Amino acid sequence: AADRALALVSSLLDLAQLETGAVELSAQPVDLAGVARAVAGRHAPTSRVPVTVDAPDEAVATGDAARVESVVDALVG
Repeated sequence: AADRALALVSSLLDLAQLETGAVELSAQPVDLAGVARAVAGRHAPTSRVPVTVDAPDEAVATGDAARVESVVDALVG
């Protein structure tokens, strides 16, 4: 419960920064499959449904890794 509350507060802070234009994004290679597997691994122990990732090992995009992980985490959670 504490992790979920922290994630919610973090999301609200991110939203406030977006609204004020204070967000700085980094453009770097992001291992999308790795991010998805990490998020799935965190959610699997507490999930009521199986959480699996079926993605190629070479799924890489350019973006802000922390933001991508936050979005995937929100989608899975």
